[in-house]
Amino acid sequence: MSYLMALRLFTVRRCEMTTRRTLFLFALAPVAALSRAVVLRPVYLYAMVTCHRINRWGTRSTVEVGL
Repeated sequence: MSYLMALRLFTVRRCEMTTRRTLFLFALAPVAALSRAVVLRPVYLYAMVTCHRINRWGTRSTVEVGL
């Protein structure tokens, strides 16, 4: 999946990027995929599971000021 997401980076030829640098970035795609699967996916899933608590972020349960 990371290769597909980065495909546009590898298909567009840029004058300041050498072929060696392009191949180096292409070789780093598995590292990006692994970090995405190991780190970012669990964080995303945790955010999805705990999103119902959004109404309690930093808010008070009662108001101290009365009319």
